[in-house]
Amino acid sequence: MKKNNLKQLKEMVNANDLEVIESVKYGVQAYNISANEYEVITKFAKINGRYYFIDRNGNKYLASRYDRAELVARDILDNLRFAEETAYEYVCILEEKKQVAVDSARLPMFFDFCDLFGFDVESVGMHALNNGEVFTVFRLKSEQTAKDNVQSEETAADEQRGDSNEQSNEDSENNENAAACEPSMFAGILEKIKGSARKVCEKVALIMALAFVMVVTFAALFGMIYFIPDLLDLFGIECGSWAAIAFSLLLFCTVIMNTCVFVELNTMAAIDYFFPSLFGSAQKPGFTKPFSFWHRVFCSDIL
Repeated sequence: MKKNNLKQLKEMVNANDLEVIESVKYGVQAYNISANEYEVITKFAKINGRYYFIDRNGNKYLASRYDRAELVARDILDNLRFAEETAYEYVCILEEKKQVAVDSARLPMFFDFCDLFGFDVESVGMHALNNGEVFTVFRLKSEQTAKDNVQSEETAADEQRGDSNEQSNEDSENNENAAACEPSMFAGILEKIKGSARKVCEKVALIMALAFVMVVTFAALFGMIYFIPDLLDLFGIECGSWAAIAFSLLLFCTVIMNTCVFVELNTMAAIDYFFPSLFGSAQKPGFTKPFSFWHRVFCSDIL
């Protein structure tokens, strides 16, 4: 006997778009293909150029390494052949009795034969058996039913054309209204964008101005701290002594702090002078003369 069952099955897989052939309703038994006594094979597929038997649990077995591959391939072909014969019998019964109950597992092949014979069928019922099998009852559509379907399709087409005409009229009116309103709407959108851009620019400018004030203030602070050792040498005070620490703290809390506050306020006043709208409704900073920070704090009305 020629071993052509596996070859025929491979040709069917190669002709299939999904490169897989699945048995109908029941699988086939493959003995000694795994550690178990047998496995139920439900599919034959081509994966990465190699052919596999696939059981109902999704496990794959390489066909070229299975010594009974021809037998399993024969059983799969017999399964498919029996399914085709059963589907053909369903169609013959339908032609004779105008009605037939079809097993749900064989519905795809049944519909293929109906298309082949030009039968137009409709479902009229469904039955479920105790063993879990489901049968759907189909019958041939009568000529009156076909005429009614054609008439309903023509009526639906007429209604759709009427709706399309009404919709086109409404669209034309809406387009005219939109064309009339378009200039004012566009102007409003531009005005909103312009206002938003102005606000963003003002915030960015304010942040940059404050950053500049901080840079100038800290530059003055570090510049004065840099000259503290020279002042200590000028007064003959040794660096690192308690006297040097006390003198440095005194300078920091008086002269250095007063100078930094003076520089900060006058820098802000200069920015406000050149850019009047930058600070908005906030309190306007003004130019000031050198003053004592602590004297102003203790003499303030807040305290």
